[in-house]
Amino acid sequence: MTTEKHFINSPRSLEALKRLCYEEHELLQKTKEDFIDDPVPSEFQDDRELFVELKVEHYERRRQEKIKHLLQERENITHEQAKSTMSGGASRFGAHPHMMSSRHSEGHLVNESVLEEEKKKIN
Repeated sequence: MTTEKHFINSPRSLEALKRLCYEEHELLQKTKEDFIDDPVPSEFQDDRELFVELKVEHYERRRQEKIKHLLQERENITHEQAKSTMSGGASRFGAHPHMMSSRHSEGHLVNESVLEEEKKKIN
């Protein structure tokens, strides 16, 4: 049995991932070393380094776009929950948004989400 380490754990962020059909691993930063063994197209056979640099840049642009979309969708979810609460409906996640805690049941603070950290980097 394999266990995956998840770095996104907030219900709203997980819901945003689901809605956008994104996988957590698509949001991870990558370095040149992550692409160094990728097959090189014939037009880059003489300049593997350039190919790897371009691939890293392309991946990072797409990753940043996905993070922006994810943050926007997470905000949409927050607004939906607030509207639902104001109209007397129950939250999709089974708890009143104001009752959701940023603490584990043991009382330890949950680390700031990866998405919030990325949002700070973008801005």
